[in-house]
Amino acid sequence: MAPPRQHQEHVTQAPLPPIFRQGSSGKETPGPVRSGSGPASPLSPFDSPRALALLPPGTVPLADEAHIEVYFNRHPFELLIGNEFVSEMNANVLMMLQQDPGTVADAISAIGYSYLVGDSAASLLPVLNRRARMLANLPSMKPSSYYFEEALFLLLGLCAMELVTLAQPGQNATIPTALSNVASLISHRLSTGGNVSSVARYFLRALARQDLVVSLVHLRRPRVPTYIWLDSECHKPDRLLGYAVTLMPLHEELVGGMGFLDRLRVKDDKEHGYETTKWINPDIAPLPPNRRTWGVWAFLGFGSISKQTMGLMILARVLICLLVIGNGWMGAEWHIGFTVSQRIILGMNGAYIGQLIRIMLSIVWYGSQAWLGGLCVSAMLSSWSYNFLTMTNTLPESAHMVTRDLIGFVIFHLISVPFLLIRVERAKVPVITANLIVLVTMMGITTWACKTGGTGPLFESGAKQASTLTKEWAWVYGIIASVGNISAGVLNQSDFTRFARRQGVQVPGIVFSLFVPGIIVPIFAILTASASMAIWDLEEPMWNPLTVITQWMADDYTAEARAGAFFCGLGFVLGQIAENILGNGYAAGMDLAGLLPTWITIRRGALLAAALSWVVQPWEFYNTASVFVSVAAGFSVFMGPLTGIMMTDYFVVRRQRVETSQLYTGSREGAYWYAGGFNWRALVAWVVCFVPAMPGMVAAVNPNVKINDGLYKYYLGNYIFGFLEAGALYAALTFAFKPQRLGLQDDFDVYGTFEEDVAIKKGMAPFERPKRVDGPLEGTPVEIDGNDGPKKASGP
Repeated sequence: MAPPRQHQEHVTQAPLPPIFRQGSSGKETPGPVRSGSGPASPLSPFDSPRALALLPPGTVPLADEAHIEVYFNRHPFELLIGNEFVSEMNANVLMMLQQDPGTVADAISAIGYSYLVGDSAASLLPVLNRRARMLANLPSMKPSSYYFEEALFLLLGLCAMELVTLAQPGQNATIPTALSNVASLISHRLSTGGNVSSVARYFLRALARQDLVVSLVHLRRPRVPTYIWLDSECHKPDRLLGYAVTLMPLHEELVGGMGFLDRLRVKDDKEHGYETTKWINPDIAPLPPNRRTWGVWAFLGFGSISKQTMGLMILARVLICLLVIGNGWMGAEWHIGFTVSQRIILGMNGAYIGQLIRIMLSIVWYGSQAWLGGLCVSAMLSSWSYNFLTMTNTLPESAHMVTRDLIGFVIFHLISVPFLLIRVERAKVPVITANLIVLVTMMGITTWACKTGGTGPLFESGAKQASTLTKEWAWVYGIIASVGNISAGVLNQSDFTRFARRQGVQVPGIVFSLFVPGIIVPIFAILTASASMAIWDLEEPMWNPLTVITQWMADDYTAEARAGAFFCGLGFVLGQIAENILGNGYAAGMDLAGLLPTWITIRRGALLAAALSWVVQPWEFYNTASVFVSVAAGFSVFMGPLTGIMMTDYFVVRRQRVETSQLYTGSREGAYWYAGGFNWRALVAWVVCFVPAMPGMVAAVNPNVKINDGLYKYYLGNYIFGFLEAGALYAALTFAFKPQRLGLQDDFDVYGTFEEDVAIKKGMAPFERPKRVDGPLEGTPVEIDGNDGPKKASGP
């Protein structure tokens, strides 16, 4: 039985007692310790200091006598919880207590009696009397050999008052902790081949009663397993209760309290020594070196996929490249993602605002890309079956889709699930492979189109004026629309650069992927669209390559056409899976992990986003291209100012210095708590700069809305205007009203993020990894970890 999760208790849990040795601790004498620092305990014999004469001469070395005195001066509450000397002194104390079997049996009887009598105040007096008698018997103890767990039970006998006062205010939390410690130690004893004596089983039966009561009160699974104490010597009520728990899994799940939810909780990071809380889990903590596997080649996948690059202008690529590298610099330097970096900008609570916006966009874009992927699947299935290609639509016209496309959409979702389970750091090879396949696929379609229809009329007739805007503002709108389409990806770029092996390796890959495909792919798109007009005598070009390959099969359903459609569809399916999972699934997973780190990992968040993407009805996005493009470009209204604030804060205000330890604490004194967990400076700058663009966004989506020409042009250039204005306003407010701890960084590598040389270069002490002990070592305090194996106890 694995020990329960320690972080469920709202108390500080001391290291478990060690595998006991027969000898001295050899530790230096500790400094003065306050006696009786636990809760008040009436009638406690520990209220008065114990004399050293209590210890028989020669029982322990002189160097350890001070330890023993301090040990017995502590309140019994602290013998199990919060005592920094327990792990050092249990060996010596229990060595003495272990020498007299009568005292051990007396202790067990005392605890058993107190449980049998109940929790009434009358039961406390005999417990205290027996405890006093135990102390009086110490000087007359004789050497003997007894099981180590019996000595532990004697130690618990000294804490009997805390164990039996379930109803006493302020004591409830001590009982589950003690039960957890006992269950862990007994489980470890049995797993290493040890036995539990019949006397010990007597105590365990009493302990199990208390365990079941506590399980009901605290709604958790019982900690003491029934196979340890349930035997033929049990009284009938014990057997009845034990069998009920054993034979009724549902009952055990209910009284065990959140047994199912406990399994859903994100596991702690024991390797780096921190627990999962509402602020941190292993997926949003600064990444350690073993999870940073992305080199230059991995970043070639960014921007190389067809949907993100098709139709973008070179000027837009320059702007996007600068923004992507700049906003991803913090992730590559400190290995934290967008989710956590929002706490620097908006505050520990204000970060939820940015996370929710990014989650919403990720779900919308996931659904959008999944719909396109479903069309690719539909094209593949059409190449297999003519009946599927000509399938009768059974959906009403109001559904805005046909049955064939719905089937493809469902299948695309299903085949995406296994890819969502791939860890982000291992996704680089699939992404690069998919990018190359898409590039080859588009090259093949363009080659066929140009060979069949030539360059087409677009290169001869020139461009048409698309709106009443002047040529200059049309260019501005084109650039901003291009940036707006991927503004969410620019905003959370640090989610991916945090996986870079070292700072700078991301730059060549990003530049190449944004510029080379950014030039080649639009040329392929224009050539294919223009040639389609000549091939099929169209007035409007076919901009969607899926329309082209579907038209192949409609014209001539031959083996050659079907094979071409199948392989082109397969290439686009792989590209859509890679793009959707990397840019939207993982992004949503990271943000959801930051929103609920106790329960959600990147994988769980990505799966949840995929499920929710149905809700947005992505097929509606493609009713008319103008509406979809306008909405997509409108995202930049919010993203531009926030991106400007983020880059200004990192490069100008903080000068690239981050106090990572403060990013995972809810302390009111934390560096990023600001005012009530909100950074009002960033919020003011953000709102002031996106609100003026809102009328223009509404007018762009709904042509019937008429606004001032100046407001509309401000909206067209808002990504640039908002970026610069928000950054300048935020810097002014921050320097005028400086927050606490501005520009500081940690003195040591708290989370094991950096290699030793990198940490030293940053002026930080390197991380010291907790050392594990493969087996019990004499004189080494250990605690039982989640695998029922020994582990070196942490310091106070």
